Amino acid sequence: MTWATDEALEYLRLAARDRGTCDILRAIPRASEAAIGFHAQPAVEKALKAVLFVRGIEFRRTHDLDELANMLTDAGEALPCGLDALRWLNPVAVEVRYQDGDLKGIKRDDMVLTVEAVLAWSPATIGNLSP
Repeated sequence: MTWATDEALEYLRLAARDRGTCDILRAIPRASEAAIGFHAQPAVEKALKAVLFVRGIEFRRTHDLDELANMLTDAGEALPCGLDALRWLNPVAVEVRYQDGDLKGIKRDDMVLTVEAVLAWSPATIGNLSP
């Protein structure tokens, strides 16, 4: 395995960890969308970065899903969800962390569907790109 593949696999492991927490919170009716999103956003972020590693695309340290997704689409990757789904999660990375507010209409099920789509897509994409 190459360094990039090793790094990608580690990021996928971490993304799966975040997804697990997201799934647990989703099952709790009183859990807030902000709390669920707090784990949904980094799960998607790490999965996108895993594909960037294998593609050999350098990226800056960022939590911006829009930026990461644009880098992938510019490289010819077809994302498993629309950019709007990723943009909805962006504020959760930083802004919502320190406030308890509305997530601009995004619902827990939509967040989890986005996580599921990206986490199913990324390992398949990495498997197709790896030597």
